[in-house]
Amino acid sequence: MKLSVIYKELIAEMALSCVKNGITFILSNTKEVKLQDESKEFKSSGFFAEEEKILSVGTKKPIKEWFPTLLHEYNHMIQWLEEAFVEDKHLSAYELFWDWLDNKCELDKDKLRNVINIVRDIEKDCEYRTWTMLKDNPELKISPDGYIKKANSYLYSFALMRRKRQWLKKPPYRIKRAVEIMPAKFMKDYNRVPKEFQELILKECFR
Repeated sequence: MKLSVIYKELIAEMALSCVKNGITFILSNTKEVKLQDESKEFKSSGFFAEEEKILSVGTKKPIKEWFPTLLHEYNHMIQWLEEAFVEDKHLSAYELFWDWLDNKCELDKDKLRNVINIVRDIEKDCEYRTWTMLKDNPELKISPDGYIKKANSYLYSFALMRRKRQWLKKPPYRIKRAVEIMPAKFMKDYNRVPKEFQELILKECFR
């Protein structure tokens, strides 16, 4: 895998930050990486696991696909190091969200909306940090506006996960038309999902 100087520099910077903070940094020559918890195994393009202290990303794909994932997961690590979301409501939101998706708990309508809003707000903050890194490093030749459109497709999908009670079987940013119809700016309200996007995602991204 040949990398230009800017990619090498940023990867080295992220790897050094991981070492300094006791985080295992893994760039795996696979399309997906695995994280095992107490009950099941997760597969994804990349993850940052704070309890296990691992940052891992699959790189067996074009660099302009996996590098934004690396930046995104790195920024989750930065959120954790900065203690950006450490109130009780933040700490419990992800656990409640996943337990609800796995049918391990029930949440009333208002509680569910609040939990999903918190999870999405944390993800939005991470997406904004990632977009800023892309904007500040034009040598990467990864469109910041294009990244926002992909990020918006992910952020809007949380409203549909609430409706379907399922995690996405396919990321919406892999659907060309879904990305095309997304705005190239971050939105204040992600609960009002554009109709065409909603129809596409319900058809393509859920079981």
